[in-house]
Amino acid sequence: MWQLGRVAPSLNERVNDLLGDLAHECIASSQHRPAAGSIALAESAQDGAVGTESMPHPYGFAHVAVRALVYSAGERVESTRLLLHRDPPHLLSVHDTARAAAEAGATAAWLGHPSADGHRRLERLIGLVDESSRYEGELRQALGLRSESMYRDDVLAWARASGTAPERVGLTERVRQAAADRGRADYKRLTNVTHNALWAVVAGWHEAKAAQHGNRGPIWGHALLAALTVCPYVLAGVGAADRAAGRLDSRHDQLRQRAAQLEDEVHAFASTVVWPDSVNQWRL
Repeated sequence: MWQLGRVAPSLNERVNDLLGDLAHECIASSQHRPAAGSIALAESAQDGAVGTESMPHPYGFAHVAVRALVYSAGERVESTRLLLHRDPPHLLSVHDTARAAAEAGATAAWLGHPSADGHRRLERLIGLVDESSRYEGELRQALGLRSESMYRDDVLAWARASGTAPERVGLTERVRQAAADRGRADYKRLTNVTHNALWAVVAGWHEAKAAQHGNRGPIWGHALLAALTVCPYVLAGVGAADRAAGRLDSRHDQLRQRAAQLEDEVHAFASTVVWPDSVNQWRL
């Protein structure tokens, strides 16, 4: 693997190791059995009182959703790591998987947040079910199928019967809340690439061409920064899941510190890179 300057082990290898550890932490968190006295078990114990035949485990479903979202984030982090394990890396695809990981982690953090403990968690769950059902409806319509969804109808019928109003917070806002100190720029950079904003994909194309001619600095700098972007959002989701499950052996702080140090090093490396001439980026 290409060495970024005289760093031992190389910067890209250490980012790769961090992402591997982060993915492992996500999987461990998603599979951890809730401890006695945990929030997850305490809330799930109320299912007998608040559930119905069509929706027997509302709180259990909410906590399963948090864990599934953390697993989703971990799988995308691992995919990001594999995309970096190339020379040169798959720059545009790194942005795609990093964005998906950040979204899954942020949504897990929102659903599992302390402010949602109790009935509010069910309100957030219903908001997510309603949001997801719209995507399902669009797919069923595209396939020429009936738009009704028994799953959605059962859950939303339970919500109406129990007086549980959905709490709706958009995806961008969930991401912002998960790492409020980061602002909106990080997520917007990932989104611009995923949505194929023309300036972003043209820049990526030029950086791939530069790498083919020996200047790998730009593509590595951007790929490593995009990959590290996921860390605060994913760790927020893992933290929410672990808090609810009573998991005490997590490594959140250590991973967060490693990510911050590596991000500083990647920014320092990027400041030394010879970037493609922006004036000539629009010429063939």
